[in-house]
Amino acid sequence: MVDYILGSSYDEIDLNETPCMFPKCGHVLTVESMDGQVGMGDYYTLNAEGNIVGLGKGSTASAHSKCGTCRGSLRNIERYARLSKQIRLNQATKKFIVWANAQYLILHGDFSNLEAGFQTVADGDNASTSKFTFPRTMSSMASGLIKLDGNPDVIIQGLRRYLSDSNELWQLIDLRSRINAYSRAVGEAEQPFGKIVDLVKSARLREGTATKLMTGPEVLQTKYRPLALVLLLRLDHLLLSQAGRALQKLRQDSQGREILPLDLSTFRHSCTSLIVESKDRKQTAAEVEASIFYGLFVALERNLCNHTTEALAETVESARTQLDMAEALCKEYSGTTAGLLSDIEDTRRLLGESTFYTPVSNEEREEVYRAMASEFRGTGHWYYCVNGHPFTIGECGMPMEESRCPQCGEAVGGAHHEAAEGVRRAEDLDGQFARMRV
Repeated sequence: MVDYILGSSYDEIDLNETPCMFPKCGHVLTVESMDGQVGMGDYYTLNAEGNIVGLGKGSTASAHSKCGTCRGSLRNIERYARLSKQIRLNQATKKFIVWANAQYLILHGDFSNLEAGFQTVADGDNASTSKFTFPRTMSSMASGLIKLDGNPDVIIQGLRRYLSDSNELWQLIDLRSRINAYSRAVGEAEQPFGKIVDLVKSARLREGTATKLMTGPEVLQTKYRPLALVLLLRLDHLLLSQAGRALQKLRQDSQGREILPLDLSTFRHSCTSLIVESKDRKQTAAEVEASIFYGLFVALERNLCNHTTEALAETVESARTQLDMAEALCKEYSGTTAGLLSDIEDTRRLLGESTFYTPVSNEEREEVYRAMASEFRGTGHWYYCVNGHPFTIGECGMPMEESRCPQCGEAVGGAHHEAAEGVRRAEDLDGQFARMRV
């Protein structure tokens, strides 16, 4: 049988009126029957004769590029080539999402374990010791003999040269390298769709054509790079605050001379860059956390200086302004930014004190990270919020409770099996996910 609609065999049809498909597997079917098997009607707009006249409004959720009889590949059939490529791209994207989520949780867990090993400075306690030390010979250095400046990588590498070796230092340096590698790996250019975009742009440049491609958060996964950069800021601040305590002890040994001055302006620049990127990608929590760390780096740099300059005073004021804007975001997106208001208040306090401070892990934020561990598990369905951020609904997979998107704060979920306004089924992610082994 080659026509499942009429039940006709091959010798009963006229190929001029009813063309057939001849895949490599040898299971011949009429074009109409094969189209129905692979779900062409969900992906393309077809006319009465079965000819493709445009892209449909559906997705590849119910489509597949395999023979319905033997599951053999149909990639060699040009009619299904675009559909086959789209399905493979969706599968690669799902694997990327699950991999990125799992790898981030590993990095975050490793940092939390290291952070727990460092003593948090109590309010007003400047005598707390650091796990880092500088060689005593440095106390004889002349003022300004050595200065660490440049980008954050250069400063951290410089500190590693001058600090005495310790297990904690090497663990932080190693973890920092892993976070940097992860942030590059989850960048837009490294994602499956991003690689396709680069190939298409290259081809169009060679052809002399220029067509704008959609590469925003609607089609690319923009969640994980900001998460990685926030984690990197946390690690850098932890390392620098510990080094700051050691420098304070060194100054006491050298009668208050300026030893190993640190310019942290590039760390502040990293914060402002992340604020802009997070705002553009609608990653509200990362935007707020970047603002908090801007203030923390300003407070740290002020404490590392022996005197307050006019420029530093202006920087402190800019940090306060940044914290005001972060507070407004917290109030507007309270569900997304749970626990960050208290961090903002702590940072404001530090801007008015002379204290080396290692932030305590915020329990409310830790709950958010723990929730990520089960974000893509279970047998539910995938959805997009109004800004294109993916999430899942467990149990029956239908919305029964309204909540807020953990990335942008927009409504997710719904009630009585009706999705909230702007929420749409992520059929491109949902359709194949159950068959993936990830």
